[in-house]
Amino acid sequence: MAKDTSAPTDLIWALSACNFVIGMGAFIVVGLIDPVADAFTISRAAAGWLMTFYAISYAILSPLLVSATGAIGRRRVLALGMGMFALGAAGCAFAPNLPTLYASRALAAAGAGMWLASPGMP
Repeated sequence: MAKDTSAPTDLIWALSACNFVIGMGAFIVVGLIDPVADAFTISRAAAGWLMTFYAISYAILSPLLVSATGAIGRRRVLALGMGMFALGAAGCAFAPNLPTLYASRALAAAGAGMWLASPGMP
């Protein structure tokens, strides 16, 4: 009987797609500095803080969250991380003000940190 190897390949493609989405979510803001600054009537420097909030949140929260969720199981941690990233991205898309936008970027970074710092699925 032939062994079915399609499931691991599908899993690899799904994990790769999630990594791509998270990578794009991290850096897409660089190209959106001017539209964000115009939409919120702020300076380009203030809009640039979107990248800084993401980077600082990622650097601080990813090791903390991964260690705090170590007993949960990798699949759940990955699902929770992707859910947090998606919620943060949605918050950014519908942010009514700048503090909400900053907080949503921080939430997305926390989710990305959980996703990318997790050891992966068995």
